[in-house]
Amino acid sequence: MRTYWRTVAVEAAPPGWRLLSIYGERREVMPIAAWLLQHEHRYVEQDGDEVLAPPQSDREAKIGPETRVVPGVCVEGWGWEVGAVDLEGGSEIWKVLGPDEVGPTDAEWDAEIARRRPKL
Repeated sequence: MRTYWRTVAVEAAPPGWRLLSIYGERREVMPIAAWLLQHEHRYVEQDGDEVLAPPQSDREAKIGPETRVVPGVCVEGWGWEVGAVDLEGGSEIWKVLGPDEVGPTDAEWDAEIARRRPKL
């Protein structure tokens, strides 16, 4: 079974929301352009094709798919496109900060980078 998150609604993020990420030793602060409402869809392979999986419970059948809200950022190299952050593979994401939240100090960045380094 494969799970996909489909964006069903987009709401512009108020100014000041940002996503903090760490790529190796590099720090990155990206403005959040929008909040994306996503529904979970599960697919199974059937006769070589992926088909929508049936609900797994009576509750799911009654209320519909799981939903989540994720930050949308302008994807580097795609110009204007807003894409959802990669939550499943997004180990580089560190924090989401709101408009009034103070960013981390250099010492806090350094401590988080050190914590993420592979242990030998």
